[in-house]
Amino acid sequence: TGIHMGSILPLPVLIPLQKAYELEEVLLNPDYYDFRESVIWLKNILTRETCFYARTGFRYSGKANTNARGFKHIQIGGVFTHRDFRGKRIGKNTVAALCSHLFSKEDMNISLFVKQDNAAAVKAYTDLGFRIVNRMRTIYFY
Repeated sequence: TGIHMGSILPLPVLIPLQKAYELEEVLLNPDYYDFRESVIWLKNILTRETCFYARTGFRYSGKANTNARGFKHIQIGGVFTHRDFRGKRIGKNTVAALCSHLFSKEDMNISLFVKQDNAAAVKAYTDLGFRIVNRMRTIYFY
């Protein structure tokens, strides 16, 4: 598995991974998936945020990007490993590469959110040195 910085990658090869991420992690109802909106969102990530992708063979298998910036914090979001590649530390390695890059460029703290029931992600993040600061619950409205 190779880790690549997103801004140097051609957009079309990343669309299937972005779609899988949105369908599994973002949208409450997959009927709301909109290809054009997804491409716009992906373009914004690649131009405005720091984004790393993992490639396994000829497929992009995982991603992690920044999604917010404060005075002393950068937030990581959009962490996703395609279900065909889970259990191979792709998410952990992608987040590690992103964090290493951020630490080399920024003098800021790095934070992220994770679903409490995602034990694999919680373990990966704590293995990388993140610590649980607070537990919260997300309530969705639409």
